[in-house]
Amino acid sequence: MTAQELTELQTQLQNGNEAGLDRVFLQAHPVCVAQLQKLTGSAADAEDLFMDAMWAFRQQLLRGKTLLATNLNGYLFTIARNLWLKQQKQPAKPVAVWADDRQMAPLLEKLAGAMQEQEEFELPGMTEQERRIAAVLRAFDALGEQCRKLLQGYLIDEIALKDLQVLLGYANYDTIRAAKYQCKKALIDKFNRLMR
Repeated sequence: MTAQELTELQTQLQNGNEAGLDRVFLQAHPVCVAQLQKLTGSAADAEDLFMDAMWAFRQQLLRGKTLLATNLNGYLFTIARNLWLKQQKQPAKPVAVWADDRQMAPLLEKLAGAMQEQEEFELPGMTEQERRIAAVLRAFDALGEQCRKLLQGYLIDEIALKDLQVLLGYANYDTIRAAKYQCKKALIDKFNRLMR
């Protein structure tokens, strides 16, 4: 990609047009994910790293950072590899999870009642973890119906994208893959706005 094409992509993105970024995603995805899978040994990790690299690339463009990335595949792979190397250096952090549905039920009831009564999602006395969960639920609820179905099928019900393609009526695998990326990005954007 030439410097002029990168500048045009940056301008489009800053004006809210993500079509160029979608083209970059579709073009770079197969090459980068294949290389990342060789690096990580895991298709899921490779996919996650590529998404994180795309997100970082998008953020750089939105911030107006000047990029000299004529080889976008190599640039995205380098970002992803650096993220992976950084992860390898960090000790694994324990993740707090809900032991069972009985622990989650009171929070969900509290949130459901609050959302019916008011527009705000924060309740007095919420812990930080409860606040984050509430923000995720609120952000997910704000997505369009197709995005909710796609993310629920993929992330929660763990249905393979190939199967979701048929279930949700997507024309081809590349289309559903791009839709998953866009939906995930929208969810993260909405979550971040709620957490400010």
